[in-house]
This record gives sequence, C-alpha cells and structure tokens, in this order.
Amino acid sequence: MVQYKDYYKVLGVPKTADAKTIKGAYRKKAKELHPDIHPEKAEQFKELNEAFEVLGDADKRQRYDTLGSNWKAGAGSGSPYGGGADPFGAGAWEDLFSGMGGRGGGGAAAGGAGFSDFFDMFFGQGGAPAGRGGAGPHPRQGPERRSGRSGGTAADRKPQSLDEEQALHVSLEDVLQGAQRSLYRPNQKQEVHFKVPKGIEAGKRIRLKGYGKANPQQAGAFGDLYLTVAYQPHPTFSVEGRHLKLTLSLPPWHLVLGGPATLPTLGGGSLSMQIPAGSQAGQKLRIKGYGLPAAKEAEPAGDLQVQLAVALPKTPSPQEKALYEQLKVLAAGNGA
Repeated sequence: MVQYKDYYKVLGVPKTADAKTIKGAYRKKAKELHPDIHPEKAEQFKELNEAFEVLGDADKRQRYDTLGSNWKAGAGSGSPYGGGADPFGAGAWEDLFSGMGGRGGGGAAAGGAGFSDFFDMFFGQGGAPAGRGGAGPHPRQGPERRSGRSGGTAADRKPQSLDEEQALHVSLEDVLQGAQRSLYRPNQKQEVHFKVPKGIEAGKRIRLKGYGKANPQQAGAFGDLYLTVAYQPHPTFSVEGRHLKLTLSLPPWHLVLGGPATLPTLGGGSLSMQIPAGSQAGQKLRIKGYGLPAAKEAEPAGDLQVQLAVALPKTPSPQEKALYEQLKVLAAGNGA
C-alpha cells in the first residue's frame, strides 16, 4: 500500500512556512544529507529532493495541501478521498500506477521523476495531480487517453529529460592543482569516480555519461549527470575570475616607511613583496601569475591582488599610547 508522505516533516518546516523558509530549510538539510559527504544517507537525500520538488513549487504545493488533507482524514482507508468510498472503484489506483510507471512499472526508479510512488500518484509524469481534483486523467481512461494522443499508447510518449544537474562544490586548492573526486549515485547504486580538471572555472559543467535518471521505457538505460562547478569559500582568498584577492593588514609604520612583507600563497607556501614607502590603506598591489591557473595551458594564470589595510593595536600598552600622543602632537604641528 502506498504510504502518505509528510513533506513538511521531511523538510522540518510548519505548514505555514513561506517559500523563503522552505528554500532555506532545504539548503540546510541538503548539506547535512548530501551523498558526496554521507553516502549512507542517499535515500534520505532523495526523499528531501522529492519534498522540495513539491513544496518548492507553488502549484504543486497547493495541490498537495488540498489532496493531502483529504488523504490524512482517511488514514488507513487507502484512499486519498477520506473515509468515504473510492470514487474510482476498487483497483483503480493500481491501474493508475500501472499507467504511470509506479508500482505497476517497477517502483520509484521507473517513475518519470525518479521519485516515490506517492509522488507519482499525485503528480505523475506531467506534474499534474492524478486524483479527482486535478488535471490528471481518470484512471479508467486507459493508456491512449493518458498518452495525450488520440490513438497513441503509453509507449509512444517521449520521456521527460533523463539528464540531471547538481552543484559540485570544489576548493580553490582543487582548482589550483586538479583533483580526483567521487560521489554516490542512488540511481545506479554505486560510486562514480571523476576528475576535477586543473583551472576549471566556476559555472562550468562536468558531464558524467550514464549517471542520470533511469529510463522508464528501457531497462538499464540512464540519462547523463551534469555537475555545475561552484567554488567553496576560502578563509584567506576571494576570487574574481582567475584573480585571487587578499587583504594584507600591516602596522601603520610599515605603510609609512615601506619594507618587505610576507604573503601566503594558495599552494600553502609564502612569498615576499616590497611595500612602497608612503602606502595608503585601501591601496592595491598586484603580483602577476599567482592567481588561479587557466584551464588551457596556453592561457596565462590569474594574478594575486593585495589590498593593504592598517592593523591597529586593540589594547595598546602605556608606551605605545605615549608614542601615539607624540605622533599626534607632531602631526598637529605639521598642519595634518
């Protein structure tokens, strides 16, 4: 028997939650359950995506709230129409599943969206509710009517795109050197290993052929998985294109007098640069070639952009206070 799914409980939000709250809850839980980090939580991650697919869409959410409340009122009856008789008659829901690729078609993996039978019963292949109150077909209309063609069959339908897309968060160190990564694919029930190319840009996609959704019309066939690269925040550097940006805080006398300063590099080392005498807070200096590499070897690497800042003591000693007082007097005498 198909069990009711409480999508609000899955996301951990009340039924009164607005769209922003729902989206925020999804993002938080997605980080906690992501198969890249927790392969054993792949099924929970899949259930989370299903919940957001419904509650994150205003139209689907309205349909779910309407039909879902009727379902809950008739819990245990097996019918989404409360405790009364099923208007489609005995066995109608089984017929519906058979036409949609639900229980009659091999379970959730055979569904158009790869979600549960509960999802397929409400929304089916086309995203419309399969019950009496929505745009879905009557279960007894047969496959010709469900196909949307006069005289066609369910097999004639072109399946929805089987390709999937998800974000791939990579560190700047991985971009600098390249990396080998892996992630668990619940559709294939296995890990897939792939390479993160050196110098890959944010927004670029990595294609994993054959690791997308299952084809409900062809056993063992899958779409492709596209991983969209996003850079992870770095504690030291920020990114602008291929350029790395760094804020360097120096004591005031270092800016006034100038002199060498040591900078960290993304690779874990350090380098020395000369601070010009009379430098100002906010001034930017550039070190060529110490940014992110280009994806193509023929193209130049980015630069390291250093913005100077003043580092002042939070709790100056009495001697330091006395020196600052002297400096204040001198500056006033010079008309500063």
